[in-house]
Amino acid sequence: MIKLIVLGIIGIAICTILLMTTYSENKSFKRRKIQSRNLLKENILRSKLNELTVKKVKASKRLKVEKLCIQAGYNLSYSDYLIVCVLIALACFVVCRFILRNAYLSIILTIAGLFFPNQYFMVKANQRVEKINNQVGPFLKMVIERFKLTNDIKRAIIRTSEEFQDEPPISTEIKRLVAQIDLGRPVDEALSEFAERIDNKFLLRFVDYYKIYTSVGTEESKALLDEALAQYNEDRKNRLHLKKEISSVKSEAYIVLAGIPAVAVYQIITNPDYVPFMTQTVVGQIGTAVIITFTLVAFWFVNKKIGAPIK
Repeated sequence: MIKLIVLGIIGIAICTILLMTTYSENKSFKRRKIQSRNLLKENILRSKLNELTVKKVKASKRLKVEKLCIQAGYNLSYSDYLIVCVLIALACFVVCRFILRNAYLSIILTIAGLFFPNQYFMVKANQRVEKINNQVGPFLKMVIERFKLTNDIKRAIIRTSEEFQDEPPISTEIKRLVAQIDLGRPVDEALSEFAERIDNKFLLRFVDYYKIYTSVGTEESKALLDEALAQYNEDRKNRLHLKKEISSVKSEAYIVLAGIPAVAVYQIITNPDYVPFMTQTVVGQIGTAVIITFTLVAFWFVNKKIGAPIK
């Protein structure tokens, strides 16, 4: 009798475990179905948005934005960029309207939110382009020296890429270049796209000189490759000199911008009536909106005109 009871308990336990496992699997299956359905809807919305932007937006504008995203290190299409802009604008509106309760600031920051991604990508692109410009010289030098020895540009690029594996951000672009060459794309075409992505004029000249060499094939045309590197080195010296001249102006501009929130923090600490006045009165809300607008415009100017890499 006791044995039967024990066996019955064991049987019930096994059935319970099986039911729980089956329920879990069904739950996972349902979850996967929901995820797949949501992903399908997202893909349909994206494809429709892509079609709309292709019809309504000029190709030059789309390419300019996509190029900026690539230079910043993000592989985004124009439609993805628009989605990011709209989401940030909505977030700014919700925070300002319902949390800060400032209608004036919500209007300004909603409009500014549409341009926040552009400013962010511009800052990242400026930093990334500046660093890549410094890496282009060593890359060109290695490729040219190896090409002179082997007379095989493909082999020269692949061998050079091995030495830049741990040198971001140019390593990412070189890997893409090597991948295109391995897939059978003509070297001159892959190099042209590589140079356009990096947007370095001396790398573009190197590609043009290489095309001249492949069409002419003389030693004189081969010497043009060294000319591209020499021009890069000369320009680098000039840019370093200009950078020293501009750096003081740039630093002063950022210090002035940093002074605005510093003054606000000081007022918050020393004056208990400052926050209620700036957030609850009409005059204070308008003043807050004007100050933030001025700060955003000044930041855009510094980032666009002063902080951009020297071309």
